[in-house]
Amino acid sequence: MWMMISRVLIGSGLAMMTADLAGQRAKSIQPPQPLQLVASPRLLKVDAERGPESTTRRETFTLHNPTASSILVATMTSSCTCVRLADKATITLGPGETRTLGIDVDLPKLGVQRTRLVIRPAGDEAETIIYVEAKGTGMLPVVVGTENPSPIFFELRDVQASQSGRIKTWEPLKALPWLTAVDCSNDCIRCSMKVESEVESISQRRVERSYIFTVGWNKLPNMGEINATLKAKTSAPSDGVDIGIVQAALKRTYPPK
Repeated sequence: MWMMISRVLIGSGLAMMTADLAGQRAKSIQPPQPLQLVASPRLLKVDAERGPESTTRRETFTLHNPTASSILVATMTSSCTCVRLADKATITLGPGETRTLGIDVDLPKLGVQRTRLVIRPAGDEAETIIYVEAKGTGMLPVVVGTENPSPIFFELRDVQASQSGRIKTWEPLKALPWLTAVDCSNDCIRCSMKVESEVESISQRRVERSYIFTVGWNKLPNMGEINATLKAKTSAPSDGVDIGIVQAALKRTYPPK
């Protein structure tokens, strides 16, 4: 009985030693992790509502070399021209050195612009990435473009005549459509609106929506010409969004001489 127990214990010990040696061997053959500069903060937030009134802001971050060797920075690049390195001088960080660097950030007019600054050393060291988030002065939602904002009707003689236009907006990501309907100041005019398309931008946290609106007749006016204003209703309480002016002129027919 004791002999069987001894054999079990010896076998278990050998199995544990084998597993431990295998684990150490696996660790020893793993490739070493590349050296890397350390940036702080990793996320730079720039808000137009905070700080000086300027379309360009100077922001700073620190770059630290935790290694035992000097590291030469080859490039600092961004996918957006709105982020630029303030100092173009060559940057070399000695062992353990920390340096404060500046970047210029152009604020967007509307919404939030997100990009990144990639720091690539000249050697085999891994690249370091800093994320930049810039918030503009304008708040979403907002109209960014219109097509045919003032439909003009010439010589309309029946209630079937109509004309269309488009409105493009930037709205918060995942929000319901901002524009809901079109109103006209003259009840002779009939208006309708619908969402034509929408494109989400995850990086800028907004959706670009295209609305198409159609203007036609409810009834022909008694007078020969009318001028009316168009205004879009919104899903949030507001005075609406001005779209344009409708100008209509009925063709006059005269009795033959």
